[in-house]
Amino acid sequence: MQSLKSIFFLAILAFAKSSPTDCTVDDVNEIESVLKQCNNIVINQLHVPSTGNLPVFNLDGKNLTINGKLTFDARYEDSEALLTFTGEDYTVQNGPAGLIDGNGALYWDGKGVLSNKRKPVLIKVEKSKNANFNSLLVNDCPQACVEIRKSDDVVMNGFTIDTSSGDKSGLAVDTHGITIKNSSNVNIKNGRILNQGECVSVNQGHSIRVFSLDCIGSQGAVIRPEFAEANFIRNISFEYVFLTRTQSGIRIVTSPSQPEGTIDDVSFNVIQVTDTEFRGIEIRQDYGNEGRPLGNIKITNLNVASVTGYMTDKYVPAVYIYCGNDGCANWQWSNINIKKAQVENSCNFIPTGFNCW
Repeated sequence: MQSLKSIFFLAILAFAKSSPTDCTVDDVNEIESVLKQCNNIVINQLHVPSTGNLPVFNLDGKNLTINGKLTFDARYEDSEALLTFTGEDYTVQNGPAGLIDGNGALYWDGKGVLSNKRKPVLIKVEKSKNANFNSLLVNDCPQACVEIRKSDDVVMNGFTIDTSSGDKSGLAVDTHGITIKNSSNVNIKNGRILNQGECVSVNQGHSIRVFSLDCIGSQGAVIRPEFAEANFIRNISFEYVFLTRTQSGIRIVTSPSQPEGTIDDVSFNVIQVTDTEFRGIEIRQDYGNEGRPLGNIKITNLNVASVTGYMTDKYVPAVYIYCGNDGCANWQWSNINIKKAQVENSCNFIPTGFNCW
């Protein structure tokens, strides 16, 4: 008769043999089965072909480590993102050799969003709650690099997004770094974005913080409501953001053709603009209908402090404010010092604490 000890040992051995031992993903078609079996998943190498399924990681309660290179063939006509993360209580982290490469040179044509070819989002974080992204390395996005959408409590920390290889040809246009849509409690921190479009753009949401970020070659730190959705943006802060060789610095842009809404309780604090070509601070309510601003999306409680740096274009003002009737109220500004612009600032609304002229 077998002893209880030997029976226990055999039971453990049988369990070990039946338990999943391979928690790596090397093929798109493996994703679903690996997610069912494993809580700790590793990508060592993954290539996504031009046909077939796109990788979608539903990571409820799981940890994913990108320990190798993810690459993608061209997928012009796909409306979905090339790589999607969704779920609750999950972590995505970069390993020593981790890289997400969007193969942007296959798409770049110098036309950006005006191209007749669809350029997919590279990474979409959608319907996520309590999601943490650590030390991601992202290269050569087709157009939009990271889109955070319909999510709550998302952290991106210690990342690099780099499309600077498109500078050499001049074909990489409108490559947006991080876009935040209809999300809340989002923290973007300790990152570096080298691109040709908006560095970080808040389109819709609340309780969003951008902290300690380097933006190189971009169109600035942007608040730009969506055109076709309810436009409510509040409790947004950009702190310690350093913008180098950018087309613009701080931008808040609304359009008269948008639905009514509000942009409220926004702060920019310790912002440095270096080699900025077109306006260090631009706030306008006439986008798409130049010269006819409308206060349909009111901008209230805008606090701007310690914005310094210099311009390279002599023929544009460092600060440009163009509000519609009753469209702007209760702005507190201090220590705005953007040099080398040889055209006077242009303001039809004067913030408290700021002398426009």
